[in-house]
Amino acid sequence: MILSTASYTSRIGEVLGKEERVVDVNSFGEALCSAGLPGFVVAMLVDMQGPIRQGSLDVNSNYRSKRISSLSSSLLLLNVL
Repeated sequence: MILSTASYTSRIGEVLGKEERVVDVNSFGEALCSAGLPGFVVAMLVDMQGPIRQGSLDVNSNYRSKRISSLSSSLLLLNVL
């Protein structure tokens, strides 16, 4: 199973019970600037987004699925307590 960043983000949103989405690179950079990160750090992180969005972090594995299931179980347990 291949999980892309977009599908991973969607699954995290399901676990958290709210909509999560992958934003475009410009919005990402603006959010980092608004958070007060220095310009050189913003530039570095924005530059890293190109390869990530082209699939460099996509994984052909069920590792992420297992981690999401584990996170989901933990969140459900916390809601019970």
